[in-house]
Amino acid sequence: MKLAAFLEAGSSRPSATRTVTFKALGFDSQARRLVVDATADLAPLSETERQDALREAEAALRTQYGLDAIPEDRRGDEQQYQVLARALRETDDVRKPFSTATELRAALNVREASRLSQEYALFLEEEFPDVIDGETFEKLVEEAKKNSLPVLISSFGYDVVRRSMPGLLVLWRRSTPPT
Repeated sequence: MKLAAFLEAGSSRPSATRTVTFKALGFDSQARRLVVDATADLAPLSETERQDALREAEAALRTQYGLDAIPEDRRGDEQQYQVLARALRETDDVRKPFSTATELRAALNVREASRLSQEYALFLEEEFPDVIDGETFEKLVEEAKKNSLPVLISSFGYDVVRRSMPGLLVLWRRSTPPT
């Protein structure tokens, strides 16, 4: 069966999202700086959407700095803002973007933008984990209850433990009461 047939078959479900809260900066009517706790949903991007964000980041940087003078640290920052502008969605209607990259750049400091990018990466790891078979994962969960990380790595191998981490973190989060 081809991809189009899967998408048309009716067995699809809405894409998962994750609600995030972050501090945004702004100004009041008297030009005083404000800080507000904003809330938005993160939604996964397709590779096409991610590539569009990277192209737009490059175009914005070329406009600002010219072809040859783009500082490398600014490239990463701008890519981060462009991806977040596409991944952050309105909590009331995830079909609607939360903001533009220009708005995010004006409202987020670099630390908060980095934190949101890390949150997005964790969300993707949990939603689209590398696959290991269920039997191996169950054995790993049982061993993780009794042994340290170095023991798990020597028993199962680094790659299996690394690929299992998102699932292990989800189980740990569910079993750990909030503080």
